[in-house]
Amino acid sequence: MAACAAVAANALALSQARARLEPEHWKKERGCGQVAHERISSKEGLAMEAAVRKLAVRLPEVTEQVDGFGHTSFRVSDKPFVIMGEGGADGPALSFKVLKTTQEILLAQEHFYKTPYIGQHGWVSIRAQHIADYDMLADYLLEGYLCAAPKRLVKQVQANAQAQ
Repeated sequence: MAACAAVAANALALSQARARLEPEHWKKERGCGQVAHERISSKEGLAMEAAVRKLAVRLPEVTEQVDGFGHTSFRVSDKPFVIMGEGGADGPALSFKVLKTTQEILLAQEHFYKTPYIGQHGWVSIRAQHIADYDMLADYLLEGYLCAAPKRLVKQVQANAQAQ
């Protein structure tokens, strides 16, 4: 236990030293300011997180994970299908994986945008302030889940949908 605490203290000290040595413009260019590494904490962000959690946990074998950047993700078989972050001055954002055809349709609509760095893989984002009703996103989250899930879970979800 003491060894873990020492490693954590060393990691924190290294991170703080690196932050002091980096020029301020590097931090801004890379998005490495304090806000980028904070966990979701705003009222709007927490409401978004709770609403998405309610939708995501209905699906089989979904796990929730917070990464080193403070992004909350929902995963199946350790593959993310939803990622949320505080987003700095622009406010919290929700990103989700969809099929390329769905991505094209969403990008043609107001407020949706291609997720930076991973948009070429079918990821779409929207700011929390532009989400009127999280239930309208349920089908997109399901689509993302089905894109990331192993075949056995896809079959299970499809069988459950047909039974209803």
